[in-house]
Amino acid sequence: MRFSGFAAPISSLSGGNQQKAVIGRWLVTDPNILLMDDPTKGIDLHSKADLYQIMRELAAEGVSIILYSSEDAELLGIADRILVFNGGRIVQTLEDDQMTAFNLYQAAYGVTA
Repeated sequence: MRFSGFAAPISSLSGGNQQKAVIGRWLVTDPNILLMDDPTKGIDLHSKADLYQIMRELAAEGVSIILYSSEDAELLGIADRILVFNGGRIVQTLEDDQMTAFNLYQAAYGVTA
């Protein structure tokens, strides 16, 4: 559904536009850190691309983003660093050339090389 005016409830927007509106609300506070829990879950590809662009711009401006995602490809595509949790603890930190699907799966499932 298209934007019908400022009086319209956020719930009348598409999932992707709802996400953008919520993030817009957060940005009014000029945050230093954003905690994002599966922010692209259930939104269309175009909205995902828009959200990724917003996240990249925020990071370039110095905003730290802590992202939880259930999508491995999303983590590998947008994160600068991945902390892998297993049993409630950080079991591995992946950075730079360590950030591969293979290494992520190994860490997540407790496989040692």
